[in-house]
Amino acid sequence: TKSKKTFEEQREDKTHQTEVQIHAQLFRVEGCWYRIGRTWTFNSMSILAILANALWLFFDADMNHGTSVLDTDWGWIIGENLFCIWFSVELLVRYMAFSKTKYIFKDSWFMLDLVLVFLMVLETWVLQLGVYLIAGANRSASNVQKFSVLRSLRLLRLARITRLFKIFPELFVLLKGVIHALRSL
Repeated sequence: TKSKKTFEEQREDKTHQTEVQIHAQLFRVEGCWYRIGRTWTFNSMSILAILANALWLFFDADMNHGTSVLDTDWGWIIGENLFCIWFSVELLVRYMAFSKTKYIFKDSWFMLDLVLVFLMVLETWVLQLGVYLIAGANRSASNVQKFSVLRSLRLLRLARITRLFKIFPELFVLLKGVIHALRSL
């Protein structure tokens, strides 16, 4: 049925609906949230934030030796919070553009971002608060070391880079070519 089709499937099905009709159905196209989310500035800032976050994760994994808010330098904590705030605001703008909440499930890119932002908020705010409450002022290595395994979950944030394939489809074609060429080796 039409209601079970994803946003991408509806976009590909050009015989029944045009992209304008799909957007008119899924989004409040007259609303300010839709206009903000579709601006070049907003999308450029999102792309820059994704790239900056990927670089941040690279440097964080290499240079940040802290495992929790208790033993991490303030610069790393502030950076993590800024990225968390930006991606949460970006998700909020995109959510507010939908005409009905049920339509968020038709947009697979939104669902990917929702999961990634949920994990980021969980790690940056909820988990760190839990570590602080459990370990308290006791900064012993044994208390903090228990949570170091959870740092590996940060690598899931690199999945956000896949949004670049939506914006630059040529990158996806290049990636497919590289994967195909690697098979011949």
